[in-house]
Amino acid sequence: MAETVRGRQLIRGGRILDLASPRGIEADILLDDGMIAEIGPNLAGPEGAELVEAAGCLLHPGLVNAHTHGHGGLQKGMGDCWTLELLLAAGPWIGGARQL
Repeated sequence: MAETVRGRQLIRGGRILDLASPRGIEADILLDDGMIAEIGPNLAGPEGAELVEAAGCLLHPGLVNAHTHGHGGLQKGMGDCWTLELLLAAGPWIGGARQL
């Protein structure tokens, strides 16, 4: 089980996934005891907050331990007997034209 982060952290300067923007937006994330307290550009961090530089990083607020294979959990048992060749050939169809 993951340990809960205590205190405040300011994750500064990352690129945040935003469906309204084709490239995401540069912004900061303020965490308070491991929970998202605020998201926005150039946030003023509270005194004593741990600063985490995230320039050049893509941030997914609220998304834990998942990425483009996340859809696989929803399809358990549907393709577990597929060969690699079939999986690669069907990959674009399975993806459903997903974008950023």
